[in-house]
Amino acid sequence: MVSTHLCICFIAYKVYKELERMIRALEMIMSADKVLAIAKTITTLRIRLPNESIYTETLYTTPQQEAIKPILDALELALLMLSAQRTCFSDAIKPLLDAHELAPHE
Repeated sequence: MVSTHLCICFIAYKVYKELERMIRALEMIMSADKVLAIAKTITTLRIRLPNESIYTETLYTTPQQEAIKPILDALELALLMLSAQRTCFSDAIKPLLDAHELAPHE
């Protein structure tokens, strides 16, 4: 239980530090706490259409919300890249795992 708590705290800390890094990289004059407070006020609509596809629209209704949009766009891109890397890794490692499962176990 303690190790799980420590792991969650560590991940939260790393995410917070990455947010600070992104703010500096984008040369924004805003704290991570301010960005998080503004992000909490942004609304995203997800609508399931009759053809079962999902339409998503994020509403930026204030100048402050518009100001943090570059950070959110950068985060979305980073997550897409991580997802692609994970898929590539999974595709590359799957034959190795399958071969291991077929190998006789001692």
